[in-house]
Amino acid sequence: MPKLQELALLHRASRTLILTDLAFHIRHSASWFTPLFMRINGAYGHFGPSRIFRTLVKDRAALRASLAHLRDWDFDRIIVTHGEVLEQGGQAAMQAQYVWV
Repeated sequence: MPKLQELALLHRASRTLILTDLAFHIRHSASWFTPLFMRINGAYGHFGPSRIFRTLVKDRAALRASLAHLRDWDFDRIIVTHGEVLEQGGQAAMQAQYVWV
């Protein structure tokens, strides 16, 4: 997804994967708009990609290859730009949420 210029970083010492727009983890919000919009977008209350993200994917083979590369990394925790930190189970969550690719 060249227009998003997604970036994934691994902090090896803490086994933490850092993502920008690849996944959301918004479970709480003080705003009325955020839960409404994110529920419609399929990304409220759980870890994973949004519907908007899925529609922007034009090259599934490239995304599949990138995700395969991430699976080789040793991480358990995930920090996302949008939402809360996923403290554990990051590898399993990534595999479960990107089965559609």
